[in-house]
Amino acid sequence: MHSHCSRSTASSTKAEGRVPAPSEAHTPPQVAALLLTPAEAQVVLRIGKTSLFTMLKSGEIRSIKLGRSRRIVAASLYELVARMADAG
Repeated sequence: MHSHCSRSTASSTKAEGRVPAPSEAHTPPQVAALLLTPAEAQVVLRIGKTSLFTMLKSGEIRSIKLGRSRRIVAASLYELVARMADAG
């Protein structure tokens, strides 16, 4: 039996009026992390701990506190890189 013979499409599933099997269900899109740990932000930016915390203190990178943990706002890393690229 050929693999294409047993494959079912989403349109045929809807037309048949049945609930798709888990293998047929659409997988959710990958979601990028909104918050990063300081260590993750260091890896993404390829900078050291001192540089990261200097940028946090100056406000160049935004972060939030969650309990005793600090999380870096991922969007602020994109904004930082864009500003640096614009500055040349």
